[in-house]
Amino acid sequence: TGGTRDHQPIEVDDSEDDEELIDDEQLDEYREMVDNLGTFPDKVKINSLSMVAEDHAESRKNASAIYNVIRESLVSKKVSGDRKLPLVYVVDSILKNVKGKYIPVIEADA
Repeated sequence: TGGTRDHQPIEVDDSEDDEELIDDEQLDEYREMVDNLGTFPDKVKINSLSMVAEDHAESRKNASAIYNVIRESLVSKKVSGDRKLPLVYVVDSILKNVKGKYIPVIEADA
């Protein structure tokens, strides 16, 4: 078995107190979008996930929460391998198009 690091959410030490945090309902909606991505890297779905991520790009806490939703599926043994490539495309899209706080959050997990 591998190390536990692979399954731990990214922790972010952040002192941004005045930001509006993403709520559980928004995260559940994002998780549902990620789950509905399927096995084909559908550009429209990937763009939709990136656009939602962009709404939270200036908050490290929110970027971390969004990334962790994607990451959960990427590292989960319950998610079949053929569903993971579209998730990689979502991360790629966020890094290339959204940027913001996602870059340090994802770098910390690399």
